[in-house]
Amino acid sequence: MSSRHVQLSILLPTHRSDLTALSRIAQACSWAGPSIEVIVRDNSGNARKRAQIAQFKRDHCTIVSAEPCEPLENFSATLRLARGDFVFCLADDDMFFDRAMATLPALIDRFGGAGQPRIDVAYFWRHSIATALCARSLARHAGLDEDAAFIGGLLHDIGRLVLAISFPEQYARVIAEYDDAGLSAV
Repeated sequence: MSSRHVQLSILLPTHRSDLTALSRIAQACSWAGPSIEVIVRDNSGNARKRAQIAQFKRDHCTIVSAEPCEPLENFSATLRLARGDFVFCLADDDMFFDRAMATLPALIDRFGGAGQPRIDVAYFWRHSIATALCARSLARHAGLDEDAAFIGGLLHDIGRLVLAISFPEQYARVIAEYDDAGLSAV
């Protein structure tokens, strides 16, 4: 029996100790399916919350209980668990959560296979995370805002991903021209 390729990882690194985020976690877990995985990583340390989150565990929905840590560390650890070609990260206390969840059906429709963008998504995210870590380190040594540097490094190439998703044929044509010329588009 062959398992279907995971196209989209919906990540929810949760850290709030209150129980108000449970409905949001339930909503995110409802999207789990053969080509869409949901990963919830709770580092709140709240045993009652963890017990309630555990009820959402099912196929394609992973629930991880972690030791309390900084939100950025929780995000990074959650991202390392993702197996999908594309990653959609939410936060349980994000004021845009409801809007983000409303856009997911349209986003999910983009992952139908035919016309799928020609981009090495795993490499893209490894490159972005490495850039983010380097930017954070440089900011630390320069006495600048480390979080802003990390986010800037993480998102520095996001336009390439948007182009690959929105205009897959045109993007593939441009990348092919770079390949034919022996150039790198990175």
